[in-house]
Amino acid sequence: MVDSVAPHGLHHVTAIAEDPRRNVDFYTTVLGLRLVKRTDISAAVPLQGSGTTSFVW
Repeated sequence: MVDSVAPHGLHHVTAIAEDPRRNVDFYTTVLGLRLVKRTDISAAVPLQGSGTTSFVW
């Protein structure tokens, strides 16, 4: 039996944001993460409104 499990790191972090510039600034400047992918998901998430963006770090 395993007593504890310690993570070795993150695989990825995702976020959905209304203010893409502010979101990217926070994750890259404050947290130091590297932006891997940015996708406009307005059509896939109609309840979020137009201009919704998905980010992957």
